[in-house]
Amino acid sequence: MQNGNLRILAQSANVTESIAGILYRRMLFQDGSTVESMRSSRPKQMLSADTREEAMHRLITFERMFLDLDDDRSGFVNEETVFSFLSFTELGLDPRFRDEIFGASDTAKDGMLTRLEFCELCVNHLWNVPLSLLELAMRNLRDVSETKTTRNKLYWAKLAQSIDRWSRKTIIPAYLMILVIIFRSISEMNMVWTAAQREWLKAQGLAHGVKVQPSP
Repeated sequence: MQNGNLRILAQSANVTESIAGILYRRMLFQDGSTVESMRSSRPKQMLSADTREEAMHRLITFERMFLDLDDDRSGFVNEETVFSFLSFTELGLDPRFRDEIFGASDTAKDGMLTRLEFCELCVNHLWNVPLSLLELAMRNLRDVSETKTTRNKLYWAKLAQSIDRWSRKTIIPAYLMILVIIFRSISEMNMVWTAAQREWLKAQGLAHGVKVQPSP
C-alpha cells in the first residue's frame, strides 16, 4: 500500500480493512506498494516462520487493544485514553514523554488516534513488551476503568437517595402546608363572600325571608 493511501487511512475512522494485515504486509515485503510488486517481492529473510507468526499475533493484539479502548465505537481514541493506556503498558516510560509520543502518532493533528495511528504507536513503542504482559496490563486498565465507572454510579446513586430522603422530609410537608394554607384562604374567602352576600341581601330587604313590598 502506498504511503499516500496509508496517510488517508490514518486519518479515517471508517476502515473495514484489517490494520494488522496492512502493517504486517508492509513489514513482510520489501516493496508492497502495488499488487504486482507484492507478488514479485519475497518476504524479508530476517522474518522466519516463527517470527512472522509472532508478528501477526502481536499486530492482531494491538488492533484488539484499540477495539477494547474504543468504548463508544467512534473509530477514535482520545489523548486521555492513550495516556492511560501507556501508563499501564509502557511502565518504564516517563510520563513527560507521553505527550510527545501521542503528538508524533497523531498524524491528522486532531487530538485523537485512529485504529491505524494507534497500532503504529504500539509498533513503535510496545513491540518488545511481552504479549502476556500487555494482556495483563489491559486487564488491569479495564478493571481500573470499571472501578471508576462503578464508583461514579454509586456516588450518583447515593446522591439520588439523599435527595429522595430530603424530598420526603421537606417537600411533602411543605406541599401539605401549602394545601392547608390554600384551603384556609378559600374558606376565609367564602366566609367573606357569604357575609358580603348577606349584607347585599339585607340591603335589598330579602334577608331572613323578608320580602320587599311593591311600591303602589
